[in-house]
Amino acid sequence: MTFPDKLFFTFTSPLRQKLFNFNLEDMRVLIFIFYFLLIHCLASVAQPCSEDAKTKKGSWEKTADFNYFAPTVHPETKKNINAIKLLLDTIAGIFIRSNPRPVGASAEWQRYLEAEKDSVTSPDPSFTNYQFVASFYPFICSKGVVKPFSQTDIWLYVHVNGYWPSGHTLQHEINKTLGEKLFTLPPRKGVLNGYPLFEPIPRGEKDNPKLFFYSVLIHQPGKFPYLPVTRAEFFALNKKLIDQKEKEYQQGLEFQRNRQGEEWYRKESERVRKQFQATRDNLNKLEKAYAAELNEPVYLKTWEWTLRSVEIANPANKDIFVSPSEGFQLVRSNPDYVNKNKARWKPQFIWIKWYKPVGNPAAIELDNLLKNQFDFSKLGKLLN
Repeated sequence: MTFPDKLFFTFTSPLRQKLFNFNLEDMRVLIFIFYFLLIHCLASVAQPCSEDAKTKKGSWEKTADFNYFAPTVHPETKKNINAIKLLLDTIAGIFIRSNPRPVGASAEWQRYLEAEKDSVTSPDPSFTNYQFVASFYPFICSKGVVKPFSQTDIWLYVHVNGYWPSGHTLQHEINKTLGEKLFTLPPRKGVLNGYPLFEPIPRGEKDNPKLFFYSVLIHQPGKFPYLPVTRAEFFALNKKLIDQKEKEYQQGLEFQRNRQGEEWYRKESERVRKQFQATRDNLNKLEKAYAAELNEPVYLKTWEWTLRSVEIANPANKDIFVSPSEGFQLVRSNPDYVNKNKARWKPQFIWIKWYKPVGNPAAIELDNLLKNQFDFSKLGKLLN
């Protein structure tokens, strides 16, 4: 049988013809269903909205308080809950009156009563801390209706007596090794109504380079809840750090001495000694390079300092310290800042933080309002 004959037989045999006809009919039905669904989807997607989601004005809604019954709620919070709620309502009123109809978003706010426990940054942990938290849900056009999106990256935090929104970083190696309580503050970018403005992540979040945030510190006039570390103190701390880390390494070698043998112990001990001496020598060169500026406050290029930073620094470049607008200031808490005659729930300082996702119209509106229109001095009056 030739190829044309085979082809003719294939398509003309009763069983094959029946199957072929069935498949054609089935395919026609499937094609019809596909085009019906496609047209329906395109119609719903393309359906325009009568108003612009980017310029639509939203409103505010109060949501439930957060974690009042959690074990991390400070005793002073429970004792003074009504006064704290009233204060947070006052803070909410300040922000709502400044932005009663958020452009491009619908806003929700809550009282956040769970205390952030941090004995490093707090000038006096006996004072409780609590927050006003607001979230802004951007409007979107969906099936001809403008409505708030279910998720958001636009947040506003107001932390009373707490550092959480500041963008600070604890100095883990120095603190753990030397028993210090040091932390860095983010780069300082200006002043708003007399209060410092910080930009914690100039290049965006680690996992989201397009998510920026800013923070402002409301403080008592002429003093701060932190104390700057000078360059002289910084070099002295690093000398102690080198000595202590060398001691720890040598103790580790001593622990393995019997198992590894004397020859191994002698070689490793000498290697460690030389390594730390080289670090010590480099630190001395760095200190000498800054001999005329030792009373200046410390602004580091990175948010966390480690001994490795001493090892790789080049004294000839003289670049371990930078300007306040570029660097992370090394500080410790200031116990003399707090007014100990005040009730332990009252505001001593306030940190404000807001997020600004790149290209988000609602976030741009909020950022512009806070930087150019909002009166931070109204929050400052709450400290009195």
